[in-house]
Amino acid sequence: MLEIQNVSFSFSNQLIIDKLALDLPSGKHLAVLGESGSGKSTLLKLIYGIYDCQEGQIVFDNQKIKGPKQQLIPGHPNIKYVPQDFELNWYATVAENIGTFLSYATPTKRNEIIADLLHRFDLTDVASKRAIDLSGGQKQRTALAKSLAINPKLLLLDEPFSNIDTARRNPIRRALFDYASENQIAVILATHDPDDALAFTDFTLILHRGKALQFGSSFQVYNAPKTPTVAALYSDFTLFRESDSTREIIVYPHEFSVVPQSNIQVVVKNCYQQRSQFLVQAHTNQGEVFFYSQTPFQPNTILCLEVHPDAQKRWQPEQF
Repeated sequence: MLEIQNVSFSFSNQLIIDKLALDLPSGKHLAVLGESGSGKSTLLKLIYGIYDCQEGQIVFDNQKIKGPKQQLIPGHPNIKYVPQDFELNWYATVAENIGTFLSYATPTKRNEIIADLLHRFDLTDVASKRAIDLSGGQKQRTALAKSLAINPKLLLLDEPFSNIDTARRNPIRRALFDYASENQIAVILATHDPDDALAFTDFTLILHRGKALQFGSSFQVYNAPKTPTVAALYSDFTLFRESDSTREIIVYPHEFSVVPQSNIQVVVKNCYQQRSQFLVQAHTNQGEVFFYSQTPFQPNTILCLEVHPDAQKRWQPEQF
């Protein structure tokens, strides 16, 4: 288990992480979601021991994580960290990079592990290429495979899919999290992409200016955002107020439906195609509204909407 116990960290008199506390059970997957500068990368470096906790402490497997003041070479034997710059041996081949930490294994076992990871991360065809000659996406996939080769207990990933092209991104995400689940590897993933959090992680931490705005199951954080700042990390949304209430609720675009008649009347402003559907931007007497439609609408079209029952549940105080 990983325990982050009231950790704070400042850099150049700027507070980066502010009294952060959470526990991650063994083998579970956590997304750290937030805007640039929210503290995501710094948190990973604190967990790995690159930085010293200035307040509080981090404990992994009942051992306190040591920073550079206590340990010259950062890291824990059962934790692997994949930074945004990959940390590959540029003049070694892909296969050699993946096998970097496998000196303990027999040659046969080492080759089996390397072959398996080459296949899972779609690297078999470039196994004999030097890392320096790879594309950005190939380097990122090599770094991911290398980090998994010794089955760490905890894997720290900083924007791990940012350089991987769209066609490969989902297969690679599935390969990584399938491997982690099969081998009981806990994962902490710092990301801007809500799809990483919703599809592949058990828990989500929302960081904003170093503070934890919300922490819980990935499903719960998305479906019951505590603030507009949280909702904005996932999608466009509407702050909507029913006519007999002064309280605003967060409504995602998929939670509106076009109906023949209702007390919510909107005027279409724009339509934006998003693969198989359209995001419609419209106006009401309350302001801007976003909703999805299977067909486009012309500007100035007048429509009626209703709010899905899932969004209406957010009227209940216990949902927040």
